[in-house]
Amino acid sequence: MASDTVRKRIVLFGGQGEYRGDIGDTWEWDGNQWTQQDVVGPTARSAHAMAFDPQRGRTVLFGGQIGARPETWEWDGSKWLQVAHIGPEARNLLAMAFNGRSILLFGGQAELGGAVLTTDDTWEWDGKFWVERRDFGPPARLGHAMSFDTGRTRVVLFGGSVSSAEGSALNDTWEPFDQEPIPPPS
Repeated sequence: MASDTVRKRIVLFGGQGEYRGDIGDTWEWDGNQWTQQDVVGPTARSAHAMAFDPQRGRTVLFGGQIGARPETWEWDGSKWLQVAHIGPEARNLLAMAFNGRSILLFGGQAELGGAVLTTDDTWEWDGKFWVERRDFGPPARLGHAMSFDTGRTRVVLFGGSVSSAEGSALNDTWEPFDQEPIPPPS
């Protein structure tokens, strides 16, 4: 899900159904009710990430499938448009957030050289191109959360796991990616 602050809607795409596997529908929440949007868009998927770019008025979707083409989609409130075929490796269990100027993507699980690996790369989407950032950041992880703190103009990342194995959960906070992590509460 992503919060469209321009149109004042929550946008939901896909996910995993109890009996149907991956889902490929688009829904919007206006604060009172959910409305399914009758549109064609990305293929059904789960474990993808979405973030809203308020400067461009677009919800950006990436990932959800390992080994697929790296697809970037944007929702303008009425239609999905595939806007890029190149960028980060296709991945799932990643996180994205608007960072005050562009969409930031971090981590996830990707297939690299035939092996499925947890990643620690950071990418920025400016609406036209993905650019890999070479900043020092958090260690590799998947299933983490990221959000933009508008009051302090910083992206905050929390938790995740180093792998899908039980007991690999992380309890750390990072902001911004080029500074030391904030220790977890004791």
